Amino acid sequence: MGAESEIQKACVDWFTLKYQNRGLGLIVSIPNEGRRNARTGGRLKRMGLKAGFPDLQVIKKGDILFIEMKTQRKNSETSDKQDAVHCVLRSLKHKVIICRSLDQFISAVDRFMCS
Repeated sequence: MGAESEIQKACVDWFTLKYQNRGLGLIVSIPNEGRRNARTGGRLKRMGLKAGFPDLQVIKKGDILFIEMKTQRKNSETSDKQDAVHCVLRSLKHKVIICRSLDQFISAVDRFMCS
């Protein structure tokens, strides 16, 4: 597992303990990473898997926060497909953020959950 997935797991664990287990929100992951053969990729695409979709969705009553996980590494940038999906989500008036650490995630999610 890479550094990005380790950060994401820590974020999910923190959210689950602070919010989800208390019935205050829900965190969901869309597993877009990884390589698939053409047949599996085509089947998943027909089922609605969307390349570039953010890694996590934090859901509270009446609102959703989309989170793209990245690392602190210099070359850890969003792809063109991710940028395009983020643009569509923002045009639909959703919040989309990029988090590069557990501390950044905690700060952003606490603000979102308390707004």
